[in-house]
Amino acid sequence: RQQWQACAWLKSVSFPISAMRTLAIAAGVFGLILKSGPSFDVRTTVEPASCSVRSRKGDKLSMHYVGTIDMASVAGVKGSKFDSSRDRNEPLSFTVGVGQVIPGWDQGLLNMCVGEQRSLVIPPELAYGDQGAGDDIPGGATLHFDVECVGIN
Repeated sequence: RQQWQACAWLKSVSFPISAMRTLAIAAGVFGLILKSGPSFDVRTTVEPASCSVRSRKGDKLSMHYVGTIDMASVAGVKGSKFDSSRDRNEPLSFTVGVGQVIPGWDQGLLNMCVGEQRSLVIPPELAYGDQGAGDDIPGGATLHFDVECVGIN
């Protein structure tokens, strides 16, 4: 999940516009990535057999989740669990897309079906940033959530 950072000198060198276009095209064609750090990653791990309603911004979702520090995180104890609705046997209910949860959830939980499960890897800028949250999520931590949508209203 780590991505390579462009050489620092690249930022200070002047290129003609045509060379910049060529570089941009090459980056797109060859899939070059010019930033560093863990990326935002959303993967469906369980897809329900049928889906009549998908989550949209403004829907009230009920979600089960287990939150851990991601194995690629530069901060925190890798793999340590910091929260779990499953341990409490009570899903979390919230309105998606309106800032009631971290931005990584607002983005990563759209277009889900009831019964669908996803794995979310959320970099700090879409989670709790440099300030962290409480004692278990240090500043700069990349988070991993295994989530299951149990209701959409």
